[in-house]
Amino acid sequence: NNIAFARGERKMNADNEERQSGGDRREWNRPRRPNADTVGYLSSLPMLATQGDEGDSISLMEANLAEISQFQLDYYHQTLRKKTQGTNAPNEEQDLEFPSCLAAALSALSEVRREVASLAGDERAGQALEVLIKLTAPFSASAARAWLSACVGYIPHLAAHRYGSHILQTILEHVFLRQNRRWTQGPHQNNTAVDREEWKAAQQVDLALHEDAPSIDPWAEDAEEFTVGDDKEPSPDALLDLLLEWQQELLPQADSFTGHFCATHVLRSIFLILGGIQLQQPSQKSSFRGGRRRKQHSSPDANDVPSPRSLTQIEAIDNPWFPNTKEHQKKMAHVLKEWTHAIVGSGKTTGSGPLQQLACDASGGPLLIVLLRALVYRDATIEGKAFSADLSLDASSPQQNHALPTIVKEPHFESTSAACFLAKSILCWDDILPQGESKGQSAMGNTIYSLAGDVRGSHVLDSIVRLCPDDMYESILQEGQFLTSLQDYVEHNVSNFVIQTFLATARKETQAQAMGKACLPLIENGLIVDATKRRRGVLWRL
Repeated sequence: NNIAFARGERKMNADNEERQSGGDRREWNRPRRPNADTVGYLSSLPMLATQGDEGDSISLMEANLAEISQFQLDYYHQTLRKKTQGTNAPNEEQDLEFPSCLAAALSALSEVRREVASLAGDERAGQALEVLIKLTAPFSASAARAWLSACVGYIPHLAAHRYGSHILQTILEHVFLRQNRRWTQGPHQNNTAVDREEWKAAQQVDLALHEDAPSIDPWAEDAEEFTVGDDKEPSPDALLDLLLEWQQELLPQADSFTGHFCATHVLRSIFLILGGIQLQQPSQKSSFRGGRRRKQHSSPDANDVPSPRSLTQIEAIDNPWFPNTKEHQKKMAHVLKEWTHAIVGSGKTTGSGPLQQLACDASGGPLLIVLLRALVYRDATIEGKAFSADLSLDASSPQQNHALPTIVKEPHFESTSAACFLAKSILCWDDILPQGESKGQSAMGNTIYSLAGDVRGSHVLDSIVRLCPDDMYESILQEGQFLTSLQDYVEHNVSNFVIQTFLATARKETQAQAMGKACLPLIENGLIVDATKRRRGVLWRL
């Protein structure tokens, strides 16, 4: 009886986990359980041996990355001089020693590359894999292909797994999105002669193909050794094709994964890569909408995708392995459109439907924000539009540490774009409803009003206001009755932030004048002047 009860309890827990994930896990490919010997092998690696607290392990990682970055740059210079000088190169240039931490990491990758999907589901093994990814993927296209390939076939299972999702995020971050950040932490800090272009050229060197590097048996059959100074460059198609395989496995699960806590983090990383952008975490702490103070936690891991609600900076992906031709850009734009239609689905409703509920969800709201921005910036890149990549204050500005950063103008989407379709679907716009189905003007106004008062939905509305064209901006301002009901919005703990966004992004002089006139009664009654009422942000934006 006890055995039968235990089996029933395990089945009940599995069923609950399946319902929470929103899908039928039996349809996914599940890897085997991790091998205990392999887990023990990973735990014994020298770069994982930490003595002391967490700070010691972080310092060890930073030291290893600095050593590998310096070697990559020195090896680039040495090989380039040999290319130009031939056999007359100085003998002292032969003294470069291949980093031992990278050699050990590449050797470990060669050992576990066929067990990555199994190991990713184990907490202890997953932590070891994250360290190996950080040490190998940014410095080798061959290693990057190996990590991407190792998870193909198991992406839905890993994306919905609390440990496996971290592995997928770490791979995406360090293969595609970490190259810009390596420049801010590289050896150029101690060498002013190293400029960004020289650093980018050094990044193209695949250290896994170095003569002293352990063989990792590259997965791609078309992998070619890249020699510094040659006309050939490592083809980025293999990495992009593998990324498209990842998203193709996730696309059938769009309905269930768009609200899944773990899977949405993976999807956000994929959308950022397809959009050709990456988010940066702000230096200052952002307040939590709704009047509640956040609990103090330890600093987040550097791999985590920054929350869109704290967005102050967007950078274009500057990665020598990332394809940037028009053909590749259009292919990625097409994939983003597929995801847009898959997520919108039956969201063409006359009221609060699944899409509106998703916008107010703790996981779905940030996902919609990232998808909207990815669509806008991808279209802007294809059309060759210039946009400000830095949305934060300049480092020399005396207002750098102010609680309210300046909102810099972003590109706007076109009325016929997929981004416009997504935004109008969220707001229950009239012209996106099925033919013959009508709604009153109040439905769109009620949707805007509901989003403005929701902690997560207000961030979605903020993003739409900042990215929409001028005519749509005016319609949102009027349908939401932001001018006539301004005091109600300002008094609310959440919607007052939406008013601040409108004040900071007025498109026309007449709109700015109307907003200023509507704010005069709030100044007279002290609502936005009295510090105790906590609404001075509206006055600052004004």
